[in-house]
Amino acid sequence: MAFSDKPAIQVIAPFLFVWMFTLSFGQLQFGIAMTLSMVLHELGHAYVLKENGILWKILWLFPLGAVAAPLNEAENKRSDLLAWWKLTWLMLAGPAVNVGLMFVGVLLTSINPVWSAALITTNGYLLVINLIPVGSLDAGQHFKLIFTSLNEREEKVLLTFFAAIMVVFFGLLSWSGYGSILLTLVMNIGWVALIPIIVIAVFSASMKDDETLSESPLAMTNTQAAIATLSYMGLVLAMLVMWVGPLVL
Repeated sequence: MAFSDKPAIQVIAPFLFVWMFTLSFGQLQFGIAMTLSMVLHELGHAYVLKENGILWKILWLFPLGAVAAPLNEAENKRSDLLAWWKLTWLMLAGPAVNVGLMFVGVLLTSINPVWSAALITTNGYLLVINLIPVGSLDAGQHFKLIFTSLNEREEKVLLTFFAAIMVVFFGLLSWSGYGSILLTLVMNIGWVALIPIIVIAVFSASMKDDETLSESPLAMTNTQAAIATLSYMGLVLAMLVMWVGPLVL
């Protein structure tokens, strides 16, 4: 039995996470919010597994986090046979939960400012981590599936589409009265780094895929790839509006 599977570890780990995050943020509410948001993120992934008939489990991997995974090796092999279109939703389900929790935080702004700040901040951090499209992060796997589904010409079209959507999104931010978000980005190095990192990572991901797999029966259609890209950008936009927006209103 793996260390992470031990029942005692699974019972103790959530309390250790609350303690660790409380020390990091300096407030118990933030420690609870971070731990709760982390496991709800994984339950988002687990929901998609369940909807596709895959038995699942959630493991606490202290101090790394929690993870939703197929119940056993047989279920893991079944998950590998899912269409890539379904797997893209598996990757986005966790961040979508965090966006929802941020929205709850926004609704609590005038009711309970401390819990509001805790939900917005902790889920914002989780979104930043998981929406950077690199490696084994949610967005990294998301774009790997997209670009592996496309041939070289189709990738160029999608990248042009992605760049155009970025411009439109920032235009909408400005038109909606959030133009000062750009000023906030300049004033906060973390936000300055986020957008170029996302853009560079997406373009980099397009150069690392295996184009021989684009004819796989599991691959996405061009329409599905475009919808998957738009869905990702929608999560990024929601994060920007709900996390940075209130700071400049």
